[in-house]
Amino acid sequence: MDADALASAIVEAAKVLQSGSNPWVPVWSAILGALAGGAVSLFPQLLLERIRAKKKSGAVQSAIYAEISGLIDTIGERGYVEALRVALDDYDDLKGNGTMYLAIDTPPHYNRIYSTLSEELGHLDKEKVREIVLFYQKIDSIVQDLSPDSVFADGLPKEVLEADLRLLQSAVSLGQRILGRSDLGVNTPR
Repeated sequence: MDADALASAIVEAAKVLQSGSNPWVPVWSAILGALAGGAVSLFPQLLLERIRAKKKSGAVQSAIYAEISGLIDTIGERGYVEALRVALDDYDDLKGNGTMYLAIDTPPHYNRIYSTLSEELGHLDKEKVREIVLFYQKIDSIVQDLSPDSVFADGLPKEVLEADLRLLQSAVSLGQRILGRSDLGVNTPR
């Protein structure tokens, strides 16, 4: 019941009450009391729920953004983009006379915050969720390709290495866009 309907009901009840002795007075009093009590208890609950949801959304976003920032900083500080470029250059030096072996042992907890909070992403804006999920999917794809026990453990095709470099550059760029910063010290274009 909205505020206008509630006001109309109260006015009608007041008219009935002013008309003198009426057998419906106790009924109207009970109905009005219930409506007023319900409205008084409903509005604060709705307000508290909205405040809780907003706080939860902010906490989830802050935690995910912190992890993305940390991943991008680590990628930049450890020079992973440049390392993949060097590996590609080395691959060209092999000229078909060898196989490229490249493995990065990434700990399973590198995306602990995202893994823990992935069910809470529904509290965020749909476009933010799409970008966050896409960022982690790109990183996960690279982690899978370059893990020591991947399907490429016996040799990494050049095409996969090129794709991983593009994915890493794209993930860093996407992460920077998510965070709204471009000053993270990672040089993605070549």
